[in-house]
Amino acid sequence: MGFFFRNLESCFFYNFQVAFLKEETGLINTNSRYLDEKGTNLKVLLYNMLINKDQETSGKFRVYLEDFEPAFRGIIFNPYDGDIEWQFNLGGKPPRLESFPATMVSEGILKASAIALLCSMPNPPAVVMLEEIENGISQYNLSRFLNWLRQTSNEGNTQFIFTTHSLSVLRQFADYLDEVYYVWLNARQGYKSMVHSLNSSMSSLVDLGTLEGEYEERNGKKVVKIAPIDLTELW
Repeated sequence: MGFFFRNLESCFFYNFQVAFLKEETGLINTNSRYLDEKGTNLKVLLYNMLINKDQETSGKFRVYLEDFEPAFRGIIFNPYDGDIEWQFNLGGKPPRLESFPATMVSEGILKASAIALLCSMPNPPAVVMLEEIENGISQYNLSRFLNWLRQTSNEGNTQFIFTTHSLSVLRQFADYLDEVYYVWLNARQGYKSMVHSLNSSMSSLVDLGTLEGEYEERNGKKVVKIAPIDLTELW
């Protein structure tokens, strides 16, 4: 039982808000060790990583973020305004490096930066729970962002649980229905929350012939795969 509760200490919940990720902290409180729920102290933690010359963490951080955005080249501290800046290769020969403050960086980059930092720490969270994963991510980058999360969890020690109401997110899981659970309120049972596997529900429809799909054996489990448009129209 003791191991169970110690493991719970490695589970963290986040609802990253872009306004807080971009917040001008002035880097006054440099004693922060953990990323708070809304990501307010992201820049403070990045600053600490730089001044402490934590090569292992910064190296992993750069690798993770380059996987998401290949043009990313690192972060630097600007002593003139006391702020963190993101550095990118904007192309050309020789390559042209430009640095941008958080106020000029996309919401997707900031959100990915927070997640990359979590996964790069010496003791990364075992489970990271993210609310409304699509917030701040453009439709153009959504698929890449979710694929990056999958790759990050496969390569590291952190698993992700996230919530969404977005059909655009749901479409990305048409081939991974075994990873999706939907929650609904059952009025007949006093509005009790019910949780069901989307893979099981869709499998029943495929078996009945009311939905086109095919099966794939994955880790000893029969997983149904259906066309993304069929999944969202049915939903």
